[in-house]
Order: sequence, then C-alpha cells, then structure tokens
Amino acid sequence: MFSNHGAYDMNTFPFELGRIIGDHLITIDSLGRVMIHDASIINEATHRVKLLLGLYHTVLSLIGDNNNIITCPSAPYLCFGNILYLMARHVLVVGTNTNKNKEEYHCIIYKSAELLYQNLPVICRHIGVGISSNCDQFRNLEFRLVDFMLHEVKLLAPLHVTIEVSSDDTIMFGSVILN
Repeated sequence: MFSNHGAYDMNTFPFELGRIIGDHLITIDSLGRVMIHDASIINEATHRVKLLLGLYHTVLSLIGDNNNIITCPSAPYLCFGNILYLMARHVLVVGTNTNKNKEEYHCIIYKSAELLYQNLPVICRHIGVGISSNCDQFRNLEFRLVDFMLHEVKLLAPLHVTIEVSSDDTIMFGSVILN
C-alpha cells in the first residue's frame, strides 16, 4: 500500500516501490520509466498506482518482455498532489484542444485538493463554481470525478454532493459543495 503523501523522491522511489510490490527488483531506465523485473503481467491497477508507475495512458493488461521485465510506457508522476475535479455534463462548457487534435468540451464545477483515504468520505467545505441552467437541463445533470488529466477516478470511498439552487423562474442557478 502506498503511503498517503503527495510526493515521492525519485532516488528512493524504486526502493519504496520494491518494498510494496514484494519480491521484484525495481529500476528506473534512462527515460525515467519504471522497470519491474521478474514480472510477467500487470492485470489491474488503481488510479494512483497508474500515476505512480507511469501507466496513466495504458490499457491493462501489460505483459512483460522475454526476460520477464515489465517496462511501464511513461515516466511516473511522483508529485501530482491530490487535485481532483468534479465535471458536469452540461450545456455551459469550456473548450479545450487535446493532444489528439480534437476539440473537447468540459464543465468543471468543483476543484478539490483533499487527501483521499480508502473507506473514508471526502469532505470539502468550500463552494464550487456557479452554473446556470434551465429546468430541463438541471434535471439531467450528470457528474464525473476526474484527475488533473481529466481521466475518470474510481472512488473507494463515498462521495456526497450538495447542490445549492436558486431560481428566477426561468433559469436555475446552482453551486456545488462536496460533503
């Protein structure tokens, strides 16, 4: 289990990772990628482990080479903090141009920098970004929790959202609090 802190030292990270994984030698190659020796396959990993190993753009299963060495495809994020965003599927959007040369639209309504602990609720008390919506759009709001790369986060703890709403009879105004 990785300890709950936001940054790892690159010099001690292979040792810490080897201690967590067990009987596998861990090295870092010249490109900064994690290499796991005497390993044949990685079938599944949590969000945080994917970031720490450099598996954040990888579809698992990841199979080792002929020498039973798994080389993770990207350098690890060792100081990513715990910044998470709550996105809403909503008509009011912000356009971004991704590295895939396509335009994507996102409505980020909440930013959380809280530490996440398994089986404990996420508690944030500051108010998120206000959004405007008509009644039909408000009924169909959907939320996703994403990381700093806008990848969906699988929560291992409950997340409760409080939505404060006001109306002028034509438009709904709302803001979000995680509690």
